[in-house]
Amino acid sequence: MCEGGDLDAADGLNLLDVVVRILSNQLSSLMWIDEKVGTHNHHSFYLSPVIVITQGLYYLLPLITRSLYY
Repeated sequence: MCEGGDLDAADGLNLLDVVVRILSNQLSSLMWIDEKVGTHNHHSFYLSPVIVITQGLYYLLPLITRSLYY
């Protein structure tokens, strides 16, 4: 029986897949939060450090994991 966030072995995921999925979800959440906070900010020229870091990791993560598999 799976409870809150547990993954079934039947998913066929190895440890790296699980880590990538968790990091991807966390990055997406941070980007969403930063976007919502940014909509209430009147300084449209301001780019939050959180969004810069999360976007960078979001685009680099697939490249890093791809290099581990090949």
